[in-house]
Amino acid sequence: MGYVKYVFKRVLFIIFFINVVLTYGQITIASQNFDNPKSGLGYSVSNSNIKVSNITSESSPNSLMFEGKMSYNYVTFNEVDISSYSNVTVTLSFASIKVKSGENLYLEVIYDGGNRSWLDLIAGNNNNQDVNWGTPDGDGSTVNSNPYTLKVPNDVNKIQVRVIVSNLNNNRYFFIDNLLIEGDPYCTPSDINDYNTFFISDVSLGSLHNPTSGTTGSYTNFSEDFLPVDVNVGGSLNGTISVNLDGHNNDVNHLVVWIDFNQNFVFDEFDEKYVYEIIDPKVPDIIKTVKVPVSIPIPASALIGNTRMRIGLVDFKNGKPYNACDFNYRSGEVEDYTINITNGCSINTWTGVVSADWNTDANWSCGGVPTITTNVLIPAGVTNYPEIASTDAGGLANDIEIENGATLTVFDNSIEIDGTLLLNGFMHLDGEGQLIQNRESILDASSLGGITQSQQGTANLYSYNYWGSPVGTTKLSTNASVSDYSYSLSDILYSDLTTKVTFLGGNNYNGSVGPPIVISDYWIWKFANKPAGVYSEWQHVRSKGEIKAGEGFTMKGTTTGDVSTIQNYVFRGLPNNGAVSLTVSGGNEYLVANPYPSAIDGYQFINDNKPTNPEGSLLTGTLYFWQQFKGTSHNLADYEGGYATLTLAGGLPAAVASIGDLPDDLSELKTPGQYIPVAQGFFTSSDTDGGKIKFNNGQRYFVPQSSESSIFIESKNSKSKTSSVAKAQKDVRPKFRLGFKAPQIKHRQLLLTIDENTTDAVDWGYDGEMNGMLVDDMYWALDNKKYVIQGLPDANIDREIPLGIKMSKTGLATIQIDALENVDESVELFIKDALVGKTYKINNQPFEIELAAGTYTDRFSLVFAPQETLDLEDEILKNGVLVFMNNTAGEIQIKNTIQAELLSVNLYNSLGQLQNTWDKNLQGQNLNLPVSNVAAGMYLVQIKAATGIIAKKVIIE
Repeated sequence: MGYVKYVFKRVLFIIFFINVVLTYGQITIASQNFDNPKSGLGYSVSNSNIKVSNITSESSPNSLMFEGKMSYNYVTFNEVDISSYSNVTVTLSFASIKVKSGENLYLEVIYDGGNRSWLDLIAGNNNNQDVNWGTPDGDGSTVNSNPYTLKVPNDVNKIQVRVIVSNLNNNRYFFIDNLLIEGDPYCTPSDINDYNTFFISDVSLGSLHNPTSGTTGSYTNFSEDFLPVDVNVGGSLNGTISVNLDGHNNDVNHLVVWIDFNQNFVFDEFDEKYVYEIIDPKVPDIIKTVKVPVSIPIPASALIGNTRMRIGLVDFKNGKPYNACDFNYRSGEVEDYTINITNGCSINTWTGVVSADWNTDANWSCGGVPTITTNVLIPAGVTNYPEIASTDAGGLANDIEIENGATLTVFDNSIEIDGTLLLNGFMHLDGEGQLIQNRESILDASSLGGITQSQQGTANLYSYNYWGSPVGTTKLSTNASVSDYSYSLSDILYSDLTTKVTFLGGNNYNGSVGPPIVISDYWIWKFANKPAGVYSEWQHVRSKGEIKAGEGFTMKGTTTGDVSTIQNYVFRGLPNNGAVSLTVSGGNEYLVANPYPSAIDGYQFINDNKPTNPEGSLLTGTLYFWQQFKGTSHNLADYEGGYATLTLAGGLPAAVASIGDLPDDLSELKTPGQYIPVAQGFFTSSDTDGGKIKFNNGQRYFVPQSSESSIFIESKNSKSKTSSVAKAQKDVRPKFRLGFKAPQIKHRQLLLTIDENTTDAVDWGYDGEMNGMLVDDMYWALDNKKYVIQGLPDANIDREIPLGIKMSKTGLATIQIDALENVDESVELFIKDALVGKTYKINNQPFEIELAAGTYTDRFSLVFAPQETLDLEDEILKNGVLVFMNNTAGEIQIKNTIQAELLSVNLYNSLGQLQNTWDKNLQGQNLNLPVSNVAAGMYLVQIKAATGIIAKKVIIE
């Protein structure tokens, strides 16, 4: 048996047929009749006696008549381009009266401007040639070939037809009633190597059963030999195709099926091709038959009626390219059939006769589970309403209607809709259930039902979550394709599927678990298009204030438990869908949120808001996610939390100040991933010009929060799922995560990502600025700004990446490697201290240094290679030049015992700042360099000599 790998692809492919005239599906390319008015491709005559007449005509009112004495005259029709057609035929309908032997009518077809032609005698040479459209005339004779058809070779691109009359005498007549040029609009496959041991041996699809041998040639047209195979829109064409393999290659062979769904005579590359890969174990001279199961979905967009299906077997050795029109001299075979697409099952209705399982064929009226092209109805009044379970395949539909009283439940899975969603009943998205509406999908504006969607946040009543809502109540946009709903929380937030949350007003600060859940609405605020960093600009919303689709809000929990304790909430209303936008002014910040009942791709969101995009905005390209570490008080000064950061270079957890012991375990820090979960709020900001913040359906994916790519800042510890995670591809870019701690900071992480799309300068969307500096802190020093995420195109060993460090008081600063991702084990990392000219490897142990209070911007950097070790000359210089600080005299005293050539002497403070330089009069063995107007403390004296550099620490009192 051969090995079959089903690569179910929808790609264009047209199969081409060789040396066979195709009669099924021919269409008119050009024609000419002589009615009044005349219509057709146009013509010219060589003699005025060739004219339109109504003397005799059977198939139309008039004909073109040749009369009178003519030795050689003709009518020439205009040239016709047939390059897009195959199996072209030219048909001439004609008649004659009183013609005799030797009075001749010829059909001439000129190919490609006269390179060659075909000349056929169609009447004459014999007595009694009078004809009347196939009916015997008074002479009792007929011409059986009238109308006459000529077959044009398939390699011709243009033809011109000429009808010639010769040796016609007076009172003799020839008539042309019409000219018809027809062709098959499907091209013919060329360059197929035909072998009788490598072929299609049986096609059994639907009602079709056609066993064949290997002697039928490289192409056979069966489109008229079998009745069309009936198949329903929204259904599938099922069966098997058997192929014979000769064992002479063990490479991949392609079995390809093309169906012209839109009946435009072309097989579209993306929507009408289905490929099955077949591996032939190499057993030469042993012919094997491989039966390939085939199931092809018929899209809702397929046109009703007969259309062409083509099946091809292709030797795909070495991946040599081929296409539908050219097999590129590969071995194979092509067969052609007709299928009849009907709307016999235009709507697949849920019956639930077997169970509640969406993925059971017997629960559907059309006998199969819906696909993305299927129109679906979930009616009210059935015994079992459909459920899509966590272990099943996700649900698919084109248009879907849920009737009033009906429900669809999606548990830890997804339902994907390509067309219109009509929600008169309810869709329950439980656990991590998500609704995906594709880019052109819409929500029917007449919907009277809605969805319910669960999401979890911290239950701690002192701690904030940043939220958004996937649903709303009041439509904002007048665009029918957009469903963006504003809401107040009192209308859409529920304790369970049917019970609303109770909100406490006034100055009641504490919520409770209930049931039902009780929330203090004092803590519900939003920050909508307000100046960056201005705390007083928060807007008090409470439970009754308006929140727009895409806006975020703050809310606290219900218990005094730990922040890791989870509270479940239910959002109930009409789902947001389509383009959602918010306006942000220049320099302002906006607390926004994922507005959809599905995860969104954070990277795509950033790119969609890129200033260089035609529809882009003027955002900074960095997203900030709040995480509160601990909650014990409502006092602002006691809040313990920070902002995690996300850019196209990756995500970073929030920094932790040394306030109390929070968090005890740094693993509790949440790092945002590529995908932003349902209802997650986050900050974004504008540059100086402002613009639109844009969400759209193209950003939506089903990604559970249990995926590493999708982290809700206060998410439950979700179990691992076996269902597929859409588009959640592993990030393989090298990432370097540096950790920093000091007396007033417990942990700060910096991220360096190597990405070929970045540069050495500031890169929009990749480099993320710090959101709030702590008392002690560290950052990437880039373009005179402070960054926590930086992208670079490479990690060359000559790179030096500046670090900034801020110390509030003297203490121990530590820099370490938090994590290396996709980095080779041989890569070494060093911290360079420019003040002393040394590098310190941090792969196996952290770099620790006692630093005085101050900001260090030029002293420390990350490098990928150590400082060179001292050679012999450096050692001599180090030992032969002695440095002393004479505080009594206020002088730096240098004893140059080896008479080295000194070029300059520099004095740096402990922050690495240059205080003084001496570069003259440095000759001699003893130098006295005066020092004045500097603060007491430790300093570094750097001496540059012709043979090297040395540095000495001194204390100035």
